[in-house]
Amino acid sequence: MLATLVTSYMEWESFAPRIGMVPLEKETIQLLLASMSNSQLKDIATLTSTKFANNMLYATGQPSLSGFLDITRIRLQKSGFAFNKFVTDDEIRLIVKHSMGHKWSVFFSSFCSNIVNRLKYPTRTEVMEDMWTMVIDTRKQGIPDRSQHLDPTRILAV
Repeated sequence: MLATLVTSYMEWESFAPRIGMVPLEKETIQLLLASMSNSQLKDIATLTSTKFANNMLYATGQPSLSGFLDITRIRLQKSGFAFNKFVTDDEIRLIVKHSMGHKWSVFFSSFCSNIVNRLKYPTRTEVMEDMWTMVIDTRKQGIPDRSQHLDPTRILAV
């Protein structure tokens, strides 16, 4: 039990507040997401994933696919979501099951895909009501970074 508490503290509680993580009720998030279009959610995911990539550097010492997978696993576990990872020679398949609805699937799959693309790995995602999947092609290829072309002031403009 003590080992579990120490591990949890070292993996999450010790640095989460310093990188801007705050606890928020699921219902609040769902209501906020419901008021946005899928396009707005994807734009916000792109902008916030850029900051998260910097936080990943802080948390793991280097931006890497393994660091992203470790942090994502921990975040999902702390949120009470189910997370599976399947690895083959050419790809990693992530499957995330949650109870947040389709808009969360759109947002978080876009967020994760953007981070992995910044690491220069191509991705394919599929979103469902309470689940999303992402396939990461582990044969490294160049991917353009779309985050530099977004204007944060225009995302929520009606």
